[in-house]
Amino acid sequence: MQTGFRWLLFGDSWVISDNSGSWPELVAWADGGRTLNCAVGHSTSAALDGQLEQAEAVIARSDGGLHERATAIVHTGGNDLFFSTASQQASVAAAGAALVSSCGVCEGCALLSPPVRAFSRRVHALLRGLVRLGLRRFVIAGVPLTARMPFIPSAVGGLGVPGALRFCSSVSYGASARWCSLWPTRLRGGPSNTPSCPFFDFAIAM
Repeated sequence: MQTGFRWLLFGDSWVISDNSGSWPELVAWADGGRTLNCAVGHSTSAALDGQLEQAEAVIARSDGGLHERATAIVHTGGNDLFFSTASQQASVAAAGAALVSSCGVCEGCALLSPPVRAFSRRVHALLRGLVRLGLRRFVIAGVPLTARMPFIPSAVGGLGVPGALRFCSSVSYGASARWCSLWPTRLRGGPSNTPSCPFFDFAIAM
């Protein structure tokens, strides 16, 4: 019987432990495998580097190492938007509208706002680090681009434009879905190094 870590959890308050368990913890607990939760409450994606270092250190000290079917769950990005400036939030909204209407996008594309580019780089760095550790299975929750996030209605509602919030909802859902759809292609490597990476669109779930 393998004793290595089956589940590695990364992200913010959506992942951190509480009395009832976060959704990634509930997934891990239902499976019954050994779990390592490196999430940091109220953190942005900038904290992923430290979380990866923690995982590397714990795994190195562990007798069991990694389970052969080890899976990482990553849920972060909401606080990147929450703690951004009004102009940065506006740039994210503009990028979302562009993503919905465009045929494709790359990390350095001018359509992507600085907060989104930074988020992309940080998540990629985490995944590359996990691949080096031997992981090939990932579940990534999309950035919760939805008008139900508290900072979006306050910002959009302040514009005083009729129908602005409804339009924002459509753009947010479309951008989140488009963003998630781009990640599998971006993560594919060679035939022997292809991660298994389903995507959970958290905006739709909310």
